Amino acid sequence: MSRTNTAELDLTGRLRDARRELTGRLDPGPAPDRLRRRLLWVGLFVTAAGAAIWAMLSRRPAELGPLSAPATPVPAASTTNGRAPSPSDAGH
Repeated sequence: MSRTNTAELDLTGRLRDARRELTGRLDPGPAPDRLRRRLLWVGLFVTAAGAAIWAMLSRRPAELGPLSAPATPVPAASTTNGRAPSPSDAGH
């Protein structure tokens, strides 16, 4: 082998090693299974919560039930003698 062939082989070997090291830094490999599962569950939970909130907020007001108990009628005003006031008593 000549001197140039040895230098070229050495250069290609160093370049290959440098490329492998660089790809190892850029792409460390697949994420661990536990992390992947956690991200999946978090994504599913956020999606379900968003769907539930959307369903609650998109309801029409007519579909909502009464928010409070119906008001009870106020009994007519009475006097101390137990009789209801008459229109003629209003002026007194």
